[in-house]
Amino acid sequence: MPADLEKTWNDPMVSNNRRFLMHLMPFEAFRCLIDEDAQGGKRIAAAMATLVGRFNRDLPKFTGTDDWQRVYLTVSSDSIGLTYDWAYPFMDDAQRNTVRKFIGDITHAKNYLGLDQLPAIPGNTSNWITVHANLLSMILAIEGEDGYDPLVYQRLVEGLRKWCYVGAWADGAPFEGLTKSSYAPQWLIPLAKRGEPFIGTEWAKNHVRKYHLHMMVPWGGRYVFESGINPPRDISPWKFSHPADPIVDIVYADQVKSMFADNVEPQWPIHRTTYAPWFPYLVFADDPMGATGATYDYDKAFDKVMADLAKTEPVTYWSDFYGCLSTRTAWQRDAHHLYFEIRSMPGGHSRDDRNEFVYSALGKVWANRTFTNSEAGSDVASIILIDGKGQGHQCPPGKALAFVDTRQATFAAADAVWAYSHALSNIKKATPIPITPNDSRITPGKLPWMNQPWSFMPAWSTGMKGGDRHGNWIDYNPVQYAYRTAGLVRGAHPYVLITDDLRKDNAEHDYLWLMQITDDLEIISRTPGQSADQQTLDLVLGAKGDNRRLLVRILQAGDTDAQKSACITGARIDVFDQPGPRQTSKSFKRLILPLKATTATYKILLHAYQEGQPLPKTTWNSDKGTLGINWTDQQDQVRFTPNPDGRTRLTLSRDGNQVMQIK
Repeated sequence: MPADLEKTWNDPMVSNNRRFLMHLMPFEAFRCLIDEDAQGGKRIAAAMATLVGRFNRDLPKFTGTDDWQRVYLTVSSDSIGLTYDWAYPFMDDAQRNTVRKFIGDITHAKNYLGLDQLPAIPGNTSNWITVHANLLSMILAIEGEDGYDPLVYQRLVEGLRKWCYVGAWADGAPFEGLTKSSYAPQWLIPLAKRGEPFIGTEWAKNHVRKYHLHMMVPWGGRYVFESGINPPRDISPWKFSHPADPIVDIVYADQVKSMFADNVEPQWPIHRTTYAPWFPYLVFADDPMGATGATYDYDKAFDKVMADLAKTEPVTYWSDFYGCLSTRTAWQRDAHHLYFEIRSMPGGHSRDDRNEFVYSALGKVWANRTFTNSEAGSDVASIILIDGKGQGHQCPPGKALAFVDTRQATFAAADAVWAYSHALSNIKKATPIPITPNDSRITPGKLPWMNQPWSFMPAWSTGMKGGDRHGNWIDYNPVQYAYRTAGLVRGAHPYVLITDDLRKDNAEHDYLWLMQITDDLEIISRTPGQSADQQTLDLVLGAKGDNRRLLVRILQAGDTDAQKSACITGARIDVFDQPGPRQTSKSFKRLILPLKATTATYKILLHAYQEGQPLPKTTWNSDKGTLGINWTDQQDQVRFTPNPDGRTRLTLSRDGNQVMQIK
């Protein structure tokens, strides 16, 4: 037992050098098993017995608690279970008895966090439920042997049942998105083999076939996460479970095709489970894409799936449960794609970014979702800052107000007033809130608990009534309203419209309209917009050596010409540093449109195009309430209607015919 390992023996695994040992052991045991390496197997068997012997000195610490969080942080329980499974043939009876008894002792009569929770959010949504499920590999390692407790297995089944049916929704959208939680697929496979078909349900399949699919940028390979735009995660078990599904196949291919690059090196930054990030790489390395031959043509498979989707799959995905919109012009690689995150759920390790948008087109991300830690602040989001302040940390939910989807356009409207005004907290001075999950939705859910206040709901960590921090708010920066309407207009010349109406109070404030952009983008030109009757600004963004361009046309900023003029003059790109994942520092770029006004009123047109293609001509009518957006072969009109509540309504017409109205 090396002295440096002993010194940190009782430290949590996250800061403990032992985590590398715990990650390495099951892989070495698996290697010995498939290579029939008896000598290596005996070595890993001896190491396992020695390790368990050391853990036995602290046995009361593990048997005296029902809190598996405290156990796995020290023991890394899934590693022990898997290593015992795979090293079993190489162990002698004494070693087997030692490890088996330890597993039986620390798992006996254990409860499971997921079982504690009533079937309601946020109690059945915590990523702790999936993390604590590593208890499963421990108990199944001794299934049918002395010390096995079948009741522990049944508790896991019932806990994961509620996770699958409450922690995500029928449309496949999970409470915590794609960052902190997976759908627990690695645990659902052994349950399926024992007759619990959660991973085969329509709800579970929709997590990949609907939610993942629609979060995918049009050219594939990357997906819109809360914390960035990244390859998908935890797809290997889905591929194992649904090997012939073409949608599962391309999402899985997006995950694994980056795992075999020449410059990839094994790392274990995640301390909680051996399943991330290298377990899928190892198990599926022989035939990573499920191909029947020696090669897999990703581009061919992707284009085939896109062609099939074009026949049957809607171009729009809307989750009233999660509060997100994903819409595109077509199932094509160069399509325009808009993602709009209202997020009808509070907390859940989310960023402070209610009403953020992401815009991709022509094979490039323009309005970016920057990759940061999972609880980043508003300054790395595409939203509006008020006097330098964004939304409250771990902010409350956004409120979906309207959604409309037609062949020509798709729009949604939302209010982030709660997120700006409050922050989540479980401290004593926090105020229990009367807002319910249904208050964030357009179509109320039928389950009775969805009409109960968040402060009544079962807490995520204990299951006790009171909602914990999800149901208790503190004042942060109260605002009157924070409306955003965002939508994608389809046609020969697709474009995005963003309309903001944000008012803090009756005084003037410094507002900053932010759009996060990729590192390669610069302002290529800034010129007056093609509008003869009112001052506008065209910012054209692009990258060196690339003929793709993004038009950012400021149609309105503030309520006076002076306010708009100041915004146009101050429009700029800002480069700044912020903490990144795992305490690293990272540089980001963002477009800033400043405004000093009482109400942050913005109307912005975004249009990606190839250099040399015609730009739209925009013309306001006499009362500046209707805007013409015209190309020679596309004539659109948008009527912006003020409303007493402060939110602007939109009506879109094409060639004189109304095609979309969002009330």
